[in-house]
Amino acid sequence: MDGLDIKRNTFSYSWLIMELAVIFSVFSQIETIERFTRPVMYILWILAFLHGIIKNHGKLAISIFSQRFILVYITFIIYCGIIGLIDSEHLSVNYIRVMFVPLLVSIIGEMYADEDRELFNRLGKIYLICAVIFAFWVQTTYFPSYTSWLSNTIYLFKEKNSAGQIWVSAIFVTFLLVEYKTKIFRIIAYIASIYLLIMTGISQCRTALLGVSIAILAFAIYRANHKIRWLAVIAAIAIAVWKIPVTHQFIEQALFLNKYSGSDLNTFSSGRIELYRKALINFESSPIIGVGSYYVDCSYIMIATESGLIGLILIESIWLQKIVKCFQFKGAKRENIFFFMMATFYIIESILEGYPPFGPGVSSFMFWLLTSVYYSKNKILIGDTKSEQY
Repeated sequence: MDGLDIKRNTFSYSWLIMELAVIFSVFSQIETIERFTRPVMYILWILAFLHGIIKNHGKLAISIFSQRFILVYITFIIYCGIIGLIDSEHLSVNYIRVMFVPLLVSIIGEMYADEDRELFNRLGKIYLICAVIFAFWVQTTYFPSYTSWLSNTIYLFKEKNSAGQIWVSAIFVTFLLVEYKTKIFRIIAYIASIYLLIMTGISQCRTALLGVSIAILAFAIYRANHKIRWLAVIAAIAIAVWKIPVTHQFIEQALFLNKYSGSDLNTFSSGRIELYRKALINFESSPIIGVGSYYVDCSYIMIATESGLIGLILIESIWLQKIVKCFQFKGAKRENIFFFMMATFYIIESILEGYPPFGPGVSSFMFWLLTSVYYSKNKILIGDTKSEQY
């Protein structure tokens, strides 16, 4: 009986630590409280890591994928350190910092993968609630009036890209992973997700909106059982949204179509084309090792520019493996769709933003956490000779 009680307490501690880590991770994006929530978030993830080791009797339970991730990350740090002896700019490259959180939560996800699935169901619900609270804070802080928003011509919320990742991830988790005990709770969750999608538009997260649209379209073309039916529904919704005055006005402002009317592609993309050109010129000056710390809104160009082909090969080898794992996922149907759509979404994000799918900050943590939990195969207990199959 005592052993059973200890096991129950261990599980309750696991759940509490993970739940608090998710809460503080989302709330670390709220500017007014981030000085408190951000350090607490890191403490909680470290506690989750340490508790995972205790849970596995002092052994580190990680997959072959995470072993490769650790190896790549350490190799990348050593590489930057060596080049930094020649050029100090390489000591401050962005991806040394950006890759840490995805690596940590990937390992933690695998350490907790044997927990009852109800834990991750609860985490999904908590994540949605926190995302809604975050969205409500953004709305009341930056967009208190819908009328004034419609006439706005500049981006008011600077951290919109980070927020867009969190909100879209919450939408996918809500519709595809979370299970609900009653229809009422399901309807409430779906309404909350629609609110998050609206806030993604109001915050003018154009890359996130494009990512969602392409993810849905890709699913309809490649994964849906009734492709023609899906494409017809998508086309009908798109036409209706464009033709109805209220939604048409919303889409125009969310994408700044009026502001950029008649502009060339470079202007419409917020100057990305010209910035890409400049970044590639810098890359050509040092294609093998890069030029050191650099930022541009395309993760591939950015990594190549600041870390050269060596850094690009190292980092993208991890992302490529993650894409393959997501596209080959063989779980339940809804889980299968979730991983396909999330990977597709982050492919778009990675093309048009500098930090996805690894960042910025903790914005992508739920993607890395859940993909590790649901795809934890060939997990190895380091410090033991046994290998457990999941």
